Amino acid sequence: MSNNFHTESLKRMPLNEDDLLVQLGTDLVGPGAMPLKPSELADRARRWLLAQQEFLEAHICTNESIKQFALATTDDSAIAVELAKLLAGLLLPVNPVTLAVLLIKRGLKSFCSTRWGTP
Repeated sequence: MSNNFHTESLKRMPLNEDDLLVQLGTDLVGPGAMPLKPSELADRARRWLLAQQEFLEAHICTNESIKQFALATTDDSAIAVELAKLLAGLLLPVNPVTLAVLLIKRGLKSFCSTRWGTP
């Protein structure tokens, strides 16, 4: 599984935030839904992320191994793999690698700043 996460993270790292949000929105809507515009998918993903922020922060930012790894390396792809492993265990309705890459692109240190004491 870790090798698949690595391959997926390398594919998603070049994507911009909007593209990642569209992928998350697609995961949330599911294959049987009526087709939505990319902007609608991204909006759905933004709303889901906002609703899940406390839950995600509680699971990600309190995990000492994620903290230590994220603060010790500058390899975003490697951080994404470790974060995706954690997220996969939370059984979220989205691809854990896509979510991990999005959080890293948005800034994992700032996402966890209140718990990690980072700017």
